[in-house]
Amino acid sequence: MIAAPIPANEKERLQKLKEYNILDTPQEESFDEIVKLASIICKAPISTITLIDEKRQWFKSKVGFDMTESPREIAFCAHVINGDDLMVVNDATQDDRFHDNPLVMKANYKFYAGMPLITPDGNKLGTICVVDSVPRTLSEEQKFALQILAKNVIALLELKLKNNNLSDTLTTLYTQSNEIERINNINTKLLSILAHDLKNPLGVIEQVTSLYVSNQISKEDMDEIFTELQKNATNALSMLNEVLQWGTSQVEGKTTDFKPLNIFEMTEKKKEAYFLLLKSKNNRLENNCERDLSFKADINMMRFILRNLITNANKFTKNGTISIATKDSDDFVEIIVSDTGVGMKPSQISRLFKWETRASSDGTSGEKGTGLGLLICNEFVIKHGGKIWVESTLGKGSSFHFTISKHLK
Repeated sequence: MIAAPIPANEKERLQKLKEYNILDTPQEESFDEIVKLASIICKAPISTITLIDEKRQWFKSKVGFDMTESPREIAFCAHVINGDDLMVVNDATQDDRFHDNPLVMKANYKFYAGMPLITPDGNKLGTICVVDSVPRTLSEEQKFALQILAKNVIALLELKLKNNNLSDTLTTLYTQSNEIERINNINTKLLSILAHDLKNPLGVIEQVTSLYVSNQISKEDMDEIFTELQKNATNALSMLNEVLQWGTSQVEGKTTDFKPLNIFEMTEKKKEAYFLLLKSKNNRLENNCERDLSFKADINMMRFILRNLITNANKFTKNGTISIATKDSDDFVEIIVSDTGVGMKPSQISRLFKWETRASSDGTSGEKGTGLGLLICNEFVIKHGGKIWVESTLGKGSSFHFTISKHLK
């Protein structure tokens, strides 16, 4: 057996791993879903998200076995973090590094494929890997999928790190000011926004891989689909940064930042960002906004409002159309997000914008929600001197209307 060499930047790598504060934490659904997808896509009985500590490999999530950790010197994954690319061992019994490894001789590891988890600053924390008890290979599509899933693991770790940093900032502010109630309110909204919007990227990955496994996506479409999945992960990180910027500005007392906005261009970007989300339910997004209509608004708040209304429309629509249109007047711009979905009863509409009676129904594919997103949309619209309301017919669809004052400074 040949143990993996220690990386040249080991001290820096271990410090970065410590900063994420992820070691020895409980299992989490978001990470568990990723290893399940890895097993499904690669048709492997074992898959893990593995982090390499100073003396051990520790499994954040796993499928196919019960161990929580094992010695670093026998870890296949310890070899992976010395490179930048996917490491594939087709038959460990024929590999000089592993043929007499206890994992091969006792645990019957024959096939291994691991992709390093590389942080934005280039440190390799561990791997996402798949294991089988028989020698085998991976297809190019399966290799590419592991690369995409590794990026999504890093995206989740970045989210947790930034969330922890934000919590530390808020904790400091709690002890230094008498505005605990105000900051608590901001923190609640911030976490609600993150919980609402970060479901979509993982949901899209799960839906697309399910379609692939059930042979509803042709191999010819795979390159395009996986490219879109990469965009999906990038969009999720961009959204995270936007929300955290908004949270920081709220804590600092900067309630709004009005700048010129072209709603047509913003909608076009949303069409690209939500391509897979819409495709997963066979919906299309139509941009019927006036091309040259420009007005002042808080960009991050407007992004959140549109993101929320589009994803809600997609949640309750299948094989249909979602459209965004505008109406311009002397004092207000009216923006309408309409869908051809299931619609709502009057009793449902009456509860939408009240904190004490908020409720959220399951979507057409069983999507869950909290009802918090629309409440925050309402607050953002009020900050723009406008109002929000709904027109809906059960079985035919809904239209969410909101206005933005044209006299903001």
